[in-house]
Amino acid sequence: MNYLDDKQREAIGYSFLMNELQIHTPYGLEVKDKVKPYTEEDSDLLIKEFNDLDKLIVIIKSQSNLIQDLEFCLDKYKDIRKIIMQIQNQKILDEVELFEIKNFSLTTEELIDLYKKIDFEVDKIYLRSPKPLLNFLDPKNQRISTFHICESYSKQLTYIREKKRRIEENFAKEEDEQIKELLKKERNSAVIEEKEEELRVRKELTEKIRENIFILEDNVISVGNLDFILAKANLAIKYHGIKPEIIKSLEINLEDMHNPLIQDILSKNSKAFTPISVSLKSGVTIITGANMGGKTVSLHTIALNVLLAQQGFFVFAKKARISIIQFIHCISNDLQDVSKGLSSFGAEILKIDEIFKSIKNNEGFIFLDEFARGTNPKEGTILVKAISDYLQKFKVISVIATHYDGIPTKNTAHYQVIGLKNVDFDELKSKIFASQKNSVEIIQDFIDYRLEKVSYNSKVPKDALNIASLLGLTKDVIKLAKKYYN
Repeated sequence: MNYLDDKQREAIGYSFLMNELQIHTPYGLEVKDKVKPYTEEDSDLLIKEFNDLDKLIVIIKSQSNLIQDLEFCLDKYKDIRKIIMQIQNQKILDEVELFEIKNFSLTTEELIDLYKKIDFEVDKIYLRSPKPLLNFLDPKNQRISTFHICESYSKQLTYIREKKRRIEENFAKEEDEQIKELLKKERNSAVIEEKEEELRVRKELTEKIRENIFILEDNVISVGNLDFILAKANLAIKYHGIKPEIIKSLEINLEDMHNPLIQDILSKNSKAFTPISVSLKSGVTIITGANMGGKTVSLHTIALNVLLAQQGFFVFAKKARISIIQFIHCISNDLQDVSKGLSSFGAEILKIDEIFKSIKNNEGFIFLDEFARGTNPKEGTILVKAISDYLQKFKVISVIATHYDGIPTKNTAHYQVIGLKNVDFDELKSKIFASQKNSVEIIQDFIDYRLEKVSYNSKVPKDALNIASLLGLTKDVIKLAKKYYN
């Protein structure tokens, strides 16, 4: 998959958002499952998608009661796609299937009336009037959600059922057993006639539906598209998404972005997500910071918002300018493949080589999270530096998060997680001492997860020793560590 695999999508928070989509119909679920990134050739369609979404959000906020009625109507839909396939395969529908087609048509008639009221026209939503179908599925124009083969479909059926009714009345009055036996045989013959005539009527109705099947097919597609765009709009409202600006140059500019998955986790613990801002261009950007500093969260948040924009979703930021790209590749700490006998480092090497082969003629986004952490720091530093230099050759936005020193160069951009840089450690120690809370949790409250742009030769913050001390590591070990630092 050129835009992250399922496991990576789950890690960055994409799967969480897909589960948060309030889909009402089986047709909307199908649209969601088939969603894919837009290509550069489709940039006009992507921009239109964003404009439509923007307009729908305004409607939802201003006409909430009408939107609720529309969503209630969508909840009524059942899946008739198998029935449509049976019609296409020349199968004669039974009464239950005819009822489902009628019910779908009644619901669509109601939906069309509601849809007209919200003044929202989209190319993907072309609801067709189901009246041609209801003219023969609801001949009495009762608009009731029931169906049976009624006498109005056939004079012959009227005659047969009347004959059967008279036989049944005579049977109920008759006492002579021989005559009752004759009446039974007459009734059985009438029942066979009735079923044959009902079959003829069902065949005729099925043929009429087949002649108008395009109405059902177009409405299935339109209902799915309406359901899906409505779910996207509600998701944007819930998590304060904004319309990104799609640009031609290979850039990613995100101001005060956030990640709904992490935001949701933090809010359950009465904490807030710290917004992150970045400006990325073709070339390599290095993000440095100590462990626990939030580098992974930064990478995941960037990747999530970039992926959402490619697929026509609003992004979660204050401002966003993003180009259409052809891939998103990631290497993180979840690549260990025990079944192949590979270490995490071995898996990383195979994956990075695979990425190198696939990016030569394409523009996209790559992020590496603590690459080569599974080998010794000296070799790891050399390898990451070499990869950074190599990636400069391609028209690709590459972001490498690392705690190794000496990776950034004059040719790379350099961001640093602020971390504990501006913290008063005496105050932090007193907080830990006075609090009954977990000390890790208190330290996390003090960490500044924002990214700041720094010079290429800025050193990685040495927060590890401070954190170890705050967490209560034996003082003798701390003294020895300080000695080695010096």
